[in-house]
Amino acid sequence: MLLLLLLLLLLLLLLPLSLSLSLMPPPRGWRHDPNRRSTMNHFHPIMLIRHAEKPLREPRYAQDNPGAGGQHGLSPRGERRAQLLAAYFASSDEVLRERGLCRPAFIFAAATTARHRSTRPVDTVKPLAAALNLPVRDDYGSDPPLAKVADTLCSAATQGAVLVSWRQDTLPELARAIGARTVPAEWPESRFDMIWLLERAGGEWTLAQVPQLLLPEDSEAPIREDFGYGPA
Repeated sequence: MLLLLLLLLLLLLLLPLSLSLSLMPPPRGWRHDPNRRSTMNHFHPIMLIRHAEKPLREPRYAQDNPGAGGQHGLSPRGERRAQLLAAYFASSDEVLRERGLCRPAFIFAAATTARHRSTRPVDTVKPLAAALNLPVRDDYGSDPPLAKVADTLCSAATQGAVLVSWRQDTLPELARAIGARTVPAEWPESRFDMIWLLERAGGEWTLAQVPQLLLPEDSEAPIREDFGYGPA
């Protein structure tokens, strides 16, 4: 009984101290950063793709002519890739895991802007969005700076896997803005057939290249690192 009374007395003595500590102002120089990401968060993969094929200026084959979307849309070949991507990412979880991928819970695409009038990033993922009953978020253009885009993608990745359809010229910069440290400096003009898979482990984002292999001319070869790579 005496021991219990002593414990209650000790708690009563400590209560004012704990209240005063909770009301203390933050340390000098401390600033709240709403964009700071907790290291305790679990991040799902972020998958980056370039939009599908566009019409060629001097097409040699019908598949390289403008498709239903005209000059700012996909070519017939690009439209075919978009349909195949829908089947690809809507596959069973088991099939996707065998490829090192997962079904996206969020779909993002580069927006149409005054500078970039093409609708190809959105057109590429429309069939997939319809298959998965997901919206296509095209809140951002593809021009730098891309830090805000990267933060939005990382925030979404705490809730589920993310697929991003982007423009070729700033895809490497977007990967670096997310946090990947080994990224080819350029995405080649001729490549539409690669997936950059970004995964977070040990507090860092890593980049792996997964070939789509959806169309006969698709290549297994990764985008060459001798385009340049290194720390962000």
